[in-house]
Amino acid sequence: MTTSNRFVSDRQWDSYARRCERNELKEHGTARAAVTISNVCGRYIIEERPDHKLVLVREGWREAMRHAANPDAVPFGYEVRGEGLYPVA
Repeated sequence: MTTSNRFVSDRQWDSYARRCERNELKEHGTARAAVTISNVCGRYIIEERPDHKLVLVREGWREAMRHAANPDAVPFGYEVRGEGLYPVA
C-alpha cells in the first residue's frame, strides 16, 4: 500500500456518494444518482475487503465523486475532442 492509497469503510464510500448527490441537487437542481456516482468512481477502488467492510481506494476518490455528481460535466476519465468524448489514455 502506498501513502496515496487508504482504506475507507463501505459506509463512508456510500455516504460520500449520497452527499455529493445532495449537494449537486441543492446547487444546480439536478444530479446523478448516488449509485451512478459510485459506479463511475469504481476505478478508484483497488481492493475490497468485504469481511472487514473496507475498501482500499486511490488518492483523489473524493474529487472524482464530486465531479461525477454533475450530469453536465464530462464523465471522469474522458475528454472532449471535437464533437465527441474519448477515454483519456
